[in-house]
Amino acid sequence: MYDRQTETWWQQATGEGIVGEHAGKQLAFVPSPVMRWNDVKEQLPDAKVLSRETGFPSYRARYGVNPYQGYDTRSGPMEWTFSGDTSAQLPRMERVVTLHEGGDNWAVPFSALKEEKVVQLEVGGRDVVVFFTPETVSALDAKRISSSRSAGSSAVYERAAAGRTLTFEPTADDGSYRDRETGSLWSFSGRATNGEFAGTQLTEVPHGNHFWCAWALFRPETKVWTR
Repeated sequence: MYDRQTETWWQQATGEGIVGEHAGKQLAFVPSPVMRWNDVKEQLPDAKVLSRETGFPSYRARYGVNPYQGYDTRSGPMEWTFSGDTSAQLPRMERVVTLHEGGDNWAVPFSALKEEKVVQLEVGGRDVVVFFTPETVSALDAKRISSSRSAGSSAVYERAAAGRTLTFEPTADDGSYRDRETGSLWSFSGRATNGEFAGTQLTEVPHGNHFWCAWALFRPETKVWTR
C-alpha cells in the first residue's frame, strides 16, 4: 500500500513503512474482527452497513463474487509460489490468528481453534482470550461467496472485566462462551448476555487472520500455540 500524501510504501501485513518519508514508522492497529452477518444482526443490531449505491453501477454486481476462486486451498493457485521445504511448523495455507504485542508474536492455528473454540494465552504480558466460531464462510473458496465452504472466524479480547481475570470456555451448543468464575455467558462480540457481568463489554484486542505463509514471512520469530 502507499499513502497519497507522501507516497510512502507500507507493508500491509505488519503496518510498517518500508520506503519513503515514513520508512520505519509503525501504524497503529485497530480491532477488526470478521463476523458473519447473522451474528452482526443478532449481537450488534445498531451496526451501520455500507451502502452498495456507490455511484458506480458496474461494480454492484461484483459484491459477493470471489475473483480468486480456490485461492485458499492447499493445492490451489498459490501452489506455484512455494519452493523448497515448506513443512516447518504449519501448512503454508493454514489460517492463523496472529497477535503482536511488545515484541511478542503468537499465531493460533484455525485447526486448533476448531477443536478448542476458546484459547487463552499471554502476549507481551497481556492476558487475552481468542473466541472462534466455525460457521463463517471463506471469501476465497467458491466463485459465489455465499456458496463457499465454512472457514471460521475469530475475535480476541482482554480477559479482564471489572478488575478480575476471567477463564473462558465454550458452551455446549449455542455458540456462546462462559466464564468459570461467575458462569456469565458471553457472545462472540465480547458482550456478556446474562449472569453477574450482564451488559459488560470485553476490551477488543487488535489481531489478524492471515495465512501462515504470509505471516511467517514477516514475523519468522512467531511462536505457534499448541494444545
